[in-house]
Amino acid sequence: MARPERPLPSYPGPVRDFAASLRELRQQAGSLSYRQMAVEAHFSPAHLARAADGRALPRWEVAQAYVRACGGDVDEWRVRWAAARQAVLARALEDANGLPAPAP
Repeated sequence: MARPERPLPSYPGPVRDFAASLRELRQQAGSLSYRQMAVEAHFSPAHLARAADGRALPRWEVAQAYVRACGGDVDEWRVRWAAARQAVLARALEDANGLPAPAP
């Protein structure tokens, strides 16, 4: 039996939201184990688990493999990933320029 996943970070944001959506997709696919997904995805179970841990936005290649392994719509998920990436980059730019972070 697989270990339960760690809870997502408590703070809101695009990375957490993307991870939560990946987890939901996995549940809809029948709660596949990361080992099962790894066979289809050609990424290690650890890579796939990190994609949905909510600590960092995964590279598109990993997210795409995760989505494919779960039978998701890759085009739809590419749009979701790009929106999350844009939000992460905007936040980083604001932080770098000393601007206040937007309210959650």
